[in-house]
Amino acid sequence: MVVPLFKIAALALKQMTKPVSKNLLVYASDHPGFRKFCARVGNRYNKFTQALQGRKNVRDLGEDAAVSVGTEALTEVCVVIVASVIVLLEVMRQSVKEETKVRALEEKFQNIGKAIQGLNAQYEELANDLRALRALQVMR
Repeated sequence: MVVPLFKIAALALKQMTKPVSKNLLVYASDHPGFRKFCARVGNRYNKFTQALQGRKNVRDLGEDAAVSVGTEALTEVCVVIVASVIVLLEVMRQSVKEETKVRALEEKFQNIGKAIQGLNAQYEELANDLRALRALQVMR
């Protein structure tokens, strides 16, 4: 049941990417400081991707294009962070669940051990009683 929920959450995150990106773009148009930040991110992201393709001496993008690329990159980073947190929380949940199972099994083993000790004590007591009865029988 966890896998479908995880897939649904991943799909929801992908669907939220476009509106978030558009909202960041609108916010960047209204706030010059954030716009500059997005443009810097966009240009660095562009240079990074071009360098991965083996291109050198890459020029900066135009401001609007850089802001657009920057907001998309920031949105993707946010999505990756949220998805990572979801995966981390799921791993932690599974770990706690597994730990609970282990504790339950350890408790069962302890109870079985105590039951065996109790049965051994009963056996010894019965064996002693049997010896005593045999001794009485020999005396008669």
